[in-house]
Amino acid sequence: MKTAGAIPHAIVRLTGMTQVVLGGLFWSGRALQLRLLHMLVGMIFVIALWALAGLAARAGLGALRTTLVVGWGILIPGFGMAHAAMLPGPQHWVVQLIHLLIGVAAMFIAAALARFIHVGGAGAGTASRTVPPNARAA
Repeated sequence: MKTAGAIPHAIVRLTGMTQVVLGGLFWSGRALQLRLLHMLVGMIFVIALWALAGLAARAGLGALRTTLVVGWGILIPGFGMAHAAMLPGPQHWVVQLIHLLIGVAAMFIAAALARFIHVGGAGAGTASRTVPPNARAA
């Protein structure tokens, strides 16, 4: 399961950083012809995020958290495609910042899912923290 989680996590990291670079170019008014590439890379990012969510669910992540991650993955392209029309004019940077924060949050979510998968899920690490019955308090 660890190797299976490493692949989508690597894809999320690569596509996430690509998105940040492309978004920075767009924000500065450059490379606007690459918007379709930005959308394609974003969809690959979301698919990899969903793959991590599925693997984390198999490792014991609860249904509510898995559903929230899937929902976040729906929010990313939904907001991305709609944000161009939101708050047009000089205040549009607020919408762009929200768009960036949604994507960065997804990167952190993906990292947390990858850690969850790597340590073996919900019950991992508890055995090493149990105190033997004959141990005394110091």
